[in-house]
Amino acid sequence: MLFGCGQAKDVTSSEEVDVDKGVVKASELNTSFTEVENEEDTNKKEDELATEDKEEKKIKKKDVDTKKKEKKKVKKDVETTVLKGNYMSTVDLNVRSNPSLKSDTIGSLQAHKKVVVTEKTVKKDADGIVWYKVKQGDRTGWASSNYLTEYKEVSKSNKKNDKKTSSKKKTSNNRAVSTASGDFMSTKSINVYNSANGSSVGTLNPYQKIVATHKTEAGGGTWYKVSFKNQTFWVKANDVTTYKAQAKPTATQSSNSSKGNNSSGKGHNYPPNSITFNGKTVYYQNVGYGDSIDGNGEVQGESSKAQTVIDTTNKAATFGGASTFSGTDGMNTHFIGHNGGRNQFGGMHNASTFVVTDSSGRAFEYVKTARYIVDEYGVRTDNGKEMWDRIVGTGGGERITLQSTYNHPLKWIVEAKFNRELK
Repeated sequence: MLFGCGQAKDVTSSEEVDVDKGVVKASELNTSFTEVENEEDTNKKEDELATEDKEEKKIKKKDVDTKKKEKKKVKKDVETTVLKGNYMSTVDLNVRSNPSLKSDTIGSLQAHKKVVVTEKTVKKDADGIVWYKVKQGDRTGWASSNYLTEYKEVSKSNKKNDKKTSSKKKTSNNRAVSTASGDFMSTKSINVYNSANGSSVGTLNPYQKIVATHKTEAGGGTWYKVSFKNQTFWVKANDVTTYKAQAKPTATQSSNSSKGNNSSGKGHNYPPNSITFNGKTVYYQNVGYGDSIDGNGEVQGESSKAQTVIDTTNKAATFGGASTFSGTDGMNTHFIGHNGGRNQFGGMHNASTFVVTDSSGRAFEYVKTARYIVDEYGVRTDNGKEMWDRIVGTGGGERITLQSTYNHPLKWIVEAKFNRELK
């Protein structure tokens, strides 16, 4: 910290002289009074400046010594480990001299710009932060990992694909879209889409009321944009009909008709390997992660497969717990899916019941027992409790745990316990 220099005291150019009390008059001096006065003032100023300079040096030395002690204490108390990779900040982020909010801010990272990470603190500090040591150019410092994520650079091929996608979107946007109204439903499970003639994002169960808001022509057919329980998607006009409140068939009729609509041959209308909540059905793939964890505590091997499934398809995937969902093994199965993007688990955290089917089509109903948010280490943000083992472990009886993104790297976690098997 810079300190301002001391100010010399003001001295007048002339002072009143009491000649009556003096031995000689000023006029009798060989040197003029003004010259003597200036010489005395100069000596006085030099003495004052010398004193102030000493005091200033003492203050600076004390301040530097204090900072050195603080830095040594921070370095002594913090254990770090190697972490190498390219990251970026999701916000404009402060960079500090040491892994502590008490240390000096020495710069900042611009959001979404690449930065190299070389190490990280092993544990969270008193403020609940794991710190990453970052390097940009020839400068290094420490930044909160809460706002850092792996850097992803768009490749040339992706840029070409983006241009194609952009072109398709433009074509799609140029279609005539008109407002529409009316209540509709389907009489069987149907696919729902992210846009007219777009990609399937799930299925809609039969006899659910959906409200049309827009209408357009695409792919040689008519499409409706509809809303359903705070969600919006597109359906083919040929797949729906006018909603009738009493249209749902009796249990006997449902059992007979469902055999023709469901490959499982069960009395319900839920397809195999699917998770249904809030009237939305999402297919999943049994993957699991096993016990492959590297030296940095990062899950490897099968986890990358699960991530690939949810990144490249519209399916969710098993990750922790039982690698293959059963419904009768008395274990926890941990499912992951996106909230946004491919949106497998969009709105999942607001659901109260879930129906999960196994590969043979047997359907099991689960009721939500808990909902909370965790960080990337599985620690709850509301009370600091570690939940990793609970989330990815197999214990706790017949139950499921569902995970989606809250605000990266934070995650939504929903726990649900077995209620009944649907026949």
